Amino acid sequence: MRWDLITAIVAALVVSGLADESGQRAPYRIHTLFSVECQNYFDWQTVGLMHSFLKSGQPGPITRLLSCTDDQKKNYRGMNLAPTFEVPSWSRHPKTGDWYPAINKPVGVLYWLQHSEDAKHVDWVVILDADMIIRGPIIPWQLGAERGRPFAAHYGYLVGCDNLLVRLHTKHPELCDKVGGLLAMHIDDLRVLAPLWLSKTEDVRQDTAHWSTNLTGDIYGKGWISEMYGYSFGAAEAGLKHKINDDLMIYPGYVPREGVEPILMHYGLPFSIGNWSFTKLDHHEDNIVYDCNRLFPEPPYPREVKIMEPDPYKRRGLILSLECMNTLNEGLILRHAENGCPKPKWTKYLSFLKSKTFMELTKPKLLAPGSVHILPDQHEPPPINEFKGTYPKIHTLFSTECTTYFDWQTVGFMHSFRQSGQPGNITRLLSCTDEALKDYKGHDLAPTHYVPSMSRHPLTGDWYPAINKPAAVVHWLHHTNIDAEYVVILDADMILRGPITPWEFKAARGRPVSTPYDYLIGCDNDLARLHTRNPEACDKVGGVIIMHIEDLRKFAMYWLLKTQEVRADKEHYGKEFTGDIYESGWISEMYGYSFGAAELNLRHIINKEILIYPGYVPEPGADYRVFHYGLEFKVGNWSFDKANWRNTDLINKCWAKFPDPPSPSAVHQTDNDLRQRDLLSIECGQKLNEALFLHHKRRNCPEPGSESTEKMSVSRKVGNIETKQTQGSDDTKESSGSSESEGRFSTLKLWVIALWLISGVGFLVVMLLVFSTRRGRGTTRGKGYRNKRRTSSCTKRMGESACLMQPFSYAAPQGDSLGALGQSVSFGRFMSEKLDWEKWSAFSTHNPYVAEAERYSKPGSVAQKKAFFEAHYKKLAAARKAAAEEALLLQQQIPKPQPVQEEDFNGGGNKDWLVSIPDLETSRGSLDDSAEMKLLAGEEGVFRGNRQSDEKENCGLAESEINAKVSSTGGEHVDEEKPILMKKSKDSQQSKSSTKSRVSKYNSSERTPSQKSSNKSSSYTFTPAKEFNRLVSIIRKIDGSRASSKPTKDCKTPLRTPSSNKVSAKGIADDSLSTPLSSNRRSRKMEFPPCRKLEEKFKAMEPQNQKAEERSVEKEESKLRQRLCFKAKPLPNFYKQRPKSTDQTKKALLQ
Repeated sequence: MRWDLITAIVAALVVSGLADESGQRAPYRIHTLFSVECQNYFDWQTVGLMHSFLKSGQPGPITRLLSCTDDQKKNYRGMNLAPTFEVPSWSRHPKTGDWYPAINKPVGVLYWLQHSEDAKHVDWVVILDADMIIRGPIIPWQLGAERGRPFAAHYGYLVGCDNLLVRLHTKHPELCDKVGGLLAMHIDDLRVLAPLWLSKTEDVRQDTAHWSTNLTGDIYGKGWISEMYGYSFGAAEAGLKHKINDDLMIYPGYVPREGVEPILMHYGLPFSIGNWSFTKLDHHEDNIVYDCNRLFPEPPYPREVKIMEPDPYKRRGLILSLECMNTLNEGLILRHAENGCPKPKWTKYLSFLKSKTFMELTKPKLLAPGSVHILPDQHEPPPINEFKGTYPKIHTLFSTECTTYFDWQTVGFMHSFRQSGQPGNITRLLSCTDEALKDYKGHDLAPTHYVPSMSRHPLTGDWYPAINKPAAVVHWLHHTNIDAEYVVILDADMILRGPITPWEFKAARGRPVSTPYDYLIGCDNDLARLHTRNPEACDKVGGVIIMHIEDLRKFAMYWLLKTQEVRADKEHYGKEFTGDIYESGWISEMYGYSFGAAELNLRHIINKEILIYPGYVPEPGADYRVFHYGLEFKVGNWSFDKANWRNTDLINKCWAKFPDPPSPSAVHQTDNDLRQRDLLSIECGQKLNEALFLHHKRRNCPEPGSESTEKMSVSRKVGNIETKQTQGSDDTKESSGSSESEGRFSTLKLWVIALWLISGVGFLVVMLLVFSTRRGRGTTRGKGYRNKRRTSSCTKRMGESACLMQPFSYAAPQGDSLGALGQSVSFGRFMSEKLDWEKWSAFSTHNPYVAEAERYSKPGSVAQKKAFFEAHYKKLAAARKAAAEEALLLQQQIPKPQPVQEEDFNGGGNKDWLVSIPDLETSRGSLDDSAEMKLLAGEEGVFRGNRQSDEKENCGLAESEINAKVSSTGGEHVDEEKPILMKKSKDSQQSKSSTKSRVSKYNSSERTPSQKSSNKSSSYTFTPAKEFNRLVSIIRKIDGSRASSKPTKDCKTPLRTPSSNKVSAKGIADDSLSTPLSSNRRSRKMEFPPCRKLEEKFKAMEPQNQKAEERSVEKEESKLRQRLCFKAKPLPNFYKQRPKSTDQTKKALLQ
């Protein structure tokens, strides 16, 4: 392998040396030019072109024509990228101010010829673009270039050489060649051409009226390819005929011709390999030349391409794309090294670029002798006039199908045929299936030859209706006796404006006449070489065909076979092969015609003045004989597109027509070309409507607006009403039968609509009943549901309250304390929801019961209810006040013992078991949230040690001992805490509500006079804020009441709760809710006469059955305390967090 590599390098150097030697001696001195601007976009292209220039062995020097303004030149960094000749920038035209950078190319060439010393010592010039990669030496005389006959690559999209554009801008339109890209010519030819190239570029650029796509081929219609037309028109003016080649320059992504090695790659279009793709437009402002060690995205490797693409021809095209991208990256690596960039790190891709495989792929490609393929002359041969005697007979054909879409086209075609004066007979080739033919109504629209339909291919099953055209011609030739000598073949979507005769357009046997279809680019590429033995005889024609009958007999079967062949070649449906923008093979029939004619070597006389598309600008003086309305066309706001009328029956519906085109007075008056274009479009639209009007008149349709013969049938669709006119008694039997069937169908639709409406109304009624029932149930359930939320089961353990809140959807049965103790606090789905008390509070801002009360209230009921509640709560306040006074009397009679000191559980010394009175008397309204939390935390620290010590001490003791201990320490606790028992009101006992309130007040003797007066004068008011505080105290009691529960003998861990007793809204320590059981237990602990008096008074108010029930519950709880010890588990952290009070709540607390 090493010797092979050395041999290849030596051969390249020898070829390069020979080329240089031959390139420097007259008359074989070659100079290469390319034009750029002062932009990063052109700098990386320059790097790629210069690297490939050196690698390919191109003979002679190379010069970069650099167009820069003075401002650009100040900041430009790429002066050393290539041998440079600076030229003035014409990107902004110095006279017109038009922004068109492409004009810098002819300006640069002309300036170089006039001011460069190199131009005086050159024989041949090769002109390239910056976005090219050279693969091998480009030697003009090897390509076939001669003095007066430049060599150039084919640019087939320059359709302006065949139409009005060339006639406007050159006196020799027959010499206009569609060339560009690669140009190789003698220096003398370039000196003549250069000024014409510039002037014609300016002319075309300023001719904005003819920038349309149909005239220039520019898909953007912006005149961007004016420079290319400037070259072609300038060469025509100079009398230069090019030798044109279409395979030595290739676009990456295209498949090269078999046996041909391209020597130039032009990456002006996007290309891709698998999932990798590249387009130069993505790097318009790329600074890649000056960013050290940065390359373009690396493409796949050759071995991956071999696995990816099994087809060797397509694989060869992909390998060329790889070579283009890798050459660019290789040039960037070398440029970075010249810029002084650090050596790049080793990568697999860099290793590949230095490998023998890549060197083998990119070695110079040398042209083999005789391998350059020159295209035949594109211009028409002189016409032959054979008609010296009597004119021959003519027969006109057009092909349709059994659909209303083709029927209205047939009506328009036949009307124009009668008015055009076309000689001879006419036949419609009607392709129908047996089923379609049974229901078809348009038999009398034209003289018809019926043909079996091949829309669905009988062998392959492929759906392709266009194949019916060649199939119908073959069928007609084999099933009719034809006496005509010439046949004219047209399409149904045409309007004839005059006769089409073979003698006028010089048709002859072996020389058919047709119109140009320039988009059939398959005649210039591999598609023609794949499907015909004579690709050079392939003509891009279609639409109108004038052919001798003997030629047609030989040709028709080839037409059909080639159509099937191209249709089956799905691998070449691509736009680059066919020119079909949809890439669906829809124009296979057109290629079938061209390839079939090439097989017989039938060369067409192409005439551009027979057919025109409405909407296209006509050529001056042309007398078009045919309108082909295959494309959409517009006049002002009016437009017409035949595809929009594919499913509309304009034939069987009386007086149906297309929208009327505008009047000729509405067209352009200033621009004559646009005026002629719009006039032709209006003429086409008027002909169609005129044909439909005469058709309906022949069918004896009733006069428009006649009331006696009109019937309106209304058919409803979804929200729309269509009005249809039924035909009168003068219609044919078929039309009357169809009207009757339409009437029945309309009646059926009315019945269906009526049933649908009735069903909808019934459904709405049922849904209203269901929702009203549910609303009533929801009201009843809501009241009970709210009561359940307010309930809680509270049990007394060790003299303290232990309250277990039941789940919101569960209410424990009364009296079942065992079951209540067995329940646990379960959050369920509320675990994932925010514990917002405003959300779950019964006193939320949105109260459904208040809304219900307002909905069903009567005049005066609000005042009545207000008076009732005020009296009720005044009564409650009076009862609480009386209870407070009795409690004060009770406390005054109790002697004040010393407070109990107990050892802290953690061994931290003795602490008071209860909080001091000043702390408890702190007003809650005077504390903010942070101060309140600190107070609560302090209380928790005080309570925790004493509770743990007490629980540890009580664990395992009998109930009697515990009660005795509680009795002995009760006085001490009363001294510190001073609890007051609330006397139960009669109303609260009778209601047996699950939420029973108890208010604890402290000894008034230890308070200030202001506090006493405020407490005496305060009255209970029903506010949401107080209810909110009551709920908060309930939750705190859950935590605090568990600390004093009686543990068992085996209890290792004392009870702990996350929070301790907290201060209420009134500055008083809250306690558990009062229940009959808790009252009895408290009465047993208090062994004082006033307490027994209160107990006797309380029991006297209760019924006898309530006493027995409470005693049984009390016994069960005492037994349960002896054998149970509960281990508390910490609640979740979020349960400890208290929501921030709203401003409204704080105001309520301060009241």
